Amino acid sequence: MPRSSNARKDHTEIDPSWSNWITPLCLKAGPYRQEIITNPAEALSFMANRWPGKKGEEYLTARHLASEFLRRRATRDQVRTALVAAADIEGLLG
Repeated sequence: MPRSSNARKDHTEIDPSWSNWITPLCLKAGPYRQEIITNPAEALSFMANRWPGKKGEEYLTARHLASEFLRRRATRDQVRTALVAAADIEGLLG
């Protein structure tokens, strides 16, 4: 069945890099480990599974925005800004 003209388009079909940041973030994941985060989906995975810092207000905001991005309710730049803020407070920027 063909898609209706007002259906949402899957951006990955149009541009596979629709979610990638121009410059990846390098975050400290431990004393001898760094994580390279290139998009909001990777950011959400990192925050959900490997976040080494406290889970304060900035962390919760960044994680929420990353989740909202996957639902097309936040921009990739909003996620990046929130993640940088959360990582900066925890001293995770590499």
